[in-house]
Amino acid sequence: MVKKLMGYKFTIGAIILILIAIWMPGSSVPQVGIPNIDKLVHFGMFFVLTGVYYLEYLIRNRKLPIWYYVVACIFVFAGSTEVMQLFAAERSMDLLDLSADTIGIFVASLLWVVAVKIRMKKAQN
Repeated sequence: MVKKLMGYKFTIGAIILILIAIWMPGSSVPQVGIPNIDKLVHFGMFFVLTGVYYLEYLIRNRKLPIWYYVVACIFVFAGSTEVMQLFAAERSMDLLDLSADTIGIFVASLLWVVAVKIRMKKAQN
């Protein structure tokens, strides 16, 4: 079990970083003065998490996972992080953040699926 989990060390690392970020008190989050920059951060966090998972899965299994399972599982995690923020100091649940998370998940999934299909098509020629 540990050996299998070690094959996903970057995915686990991304999950841990996301959890640390969402549990930070609101006053500890740096303010950069750009409106809605947090939506870009949410997009980026879940784009990276999804992309890293696809990469590690592909390396371990020599094929992509079923994309809609990946989207569903990471979406559930994203929703959970929004609910967790209800219990974090000076934080709140935001459906726009969840939307940004979801877009990041879908974009990363789309890029991986398309990239692998193009690569497979080139390999056949």
